[in-house]
Amino acid sequence: MLEKKKILRKIIKVRVSAISAEEKAKREKLLLDNLFSMPEFLAASTVMLFANLPDEIGTFSLIDKCIAMGKKVFLPVINGDDMTACEFNGEYRVGRYDIKEPVTPNSSLLTPHSMDFILVPGVAFSPNGYRLGRGKGYYDKFLSKYSNLFTVGVCFREQFYLDIPTEPHDIPMHKVIVV
Repeated sequence: MLEKKKILRKIIKVRVSAISAEEKAKREKLLLDNLFSMPEFLAASTVMLFANLPDEIGTFSLIDKCIAMGKKVFLPVINGDDMTACEFNGEYRVGRYDIKEPVTPNSSLLTPHSMDFILVPGVAFSPNGYRLGRGKGYYDKFLSKYSNLFTVGVCFREQFYLDIPTEPHDIPMHKVIVV
């Protein structure tokens, strides 16, 4: 199982690296169009997004738009073997794994009933909502504590696979947006 996941991660890394910057920008706009047509996203007053890594679909303009709309935006923060979500205050710092996170990560921590919607990154997603992450299990552990959240995975079409190896602890997304 682990070997299959490792091979799939390598294949996807090559496929995503072949997408031009111009094409990524076009697809980022498609992501925004998809999200802003979703009733679950529009109705959410508090959202958890992510500050994208270079091989993920861009989210920084989405973060800005959500703040402009008056939504509370939370971003992930890695603490040891766990991930928490902290309210974004407009400034980033570089955290573990070179992931941008809020400058003051303890300013406002997410509580189980304070959020409506979460946008989830992944190395790959399947049509039934399962995701292949980077291998540390942060999102699976986090999502197991927040079953009330409407979860949406987002990926490039190069990251969308019919068959992703899954394990009992894997949590499927409610929806996957493929651009």
